[in-house]
Amino acid sequence: MNYLDSRLREYLNKPGCPLCHLLREQDQKYLDSIFWEMVNDPELRTQLIRDGGLCADHLHLVFEERPSVLGIAILFRDLLIHHLQGELPDFGNIKCRLCVRDQEMEKKLCKALTKHWSEWKKQWGKYTFLCRKHSRLLPPEEKTSIEIHSFSEKALHEVLKLVSSFIEKFDYQKNYLPFSEFEKESWQYLLEFFASKPLSKTLRGGKIL
Repeated sequence: MNYLDSRLREYLNKPGCPLCHLLREQDQKYLDSIFWEMVNDPELRTQLIRDGGLCADHLHLVFEERPSVLGIAILFRDLLIHHLQGELPDFGNIKCRLCVRDQEMEKKLCKALTKHWSEWKKQWGKYTFLCRKHSRLLPPEEKTSIEIHSFSEKALHEVLKLVSSFIEKFDYQKNYLPFSEFEKESWQYLLEFFASKPLSKTLRGGKIL
């Protein structure tokens, strides 16, 4: 079992979409390497200019993570200079290197999930589900995919119960009842399912806040 497969297995018992959270973790590591280790690499700069930079979603991740504000300033100053010189592709033609990398990784992770499913399914968490996007990436009509969808749908029903309880406890007749930790986070699970990306904070150690 390779490193990515091992990390995917570890995310199977955490709330939310395991693929989304693992991709976020790997994007964080890749951004670290770009803005800390490769910031002065001429090949990287040439590639970023050719690609037109990063997409809006991954720029937002850069802003959230802020791996090195000096590295960010250096690389994007360079991009701005080339933009003013008319040397960057149009906005609609940006080829985000992280998006390309994520798409390749998504295919590998879906393949790993189906390959190891018989062994891994016992680790599937009560609130673990595949988001709308990653549900569609599984091989259609295969027995393993159908079972994964079933586990995911069961978890989404549990999320529905959580959110319903969360809402009910705002009623003045029930506002004395305490919120569980999962209830407090339940609205985030909803957004993550529909957004197909983690909207909660994933730390390097795998803890989700």
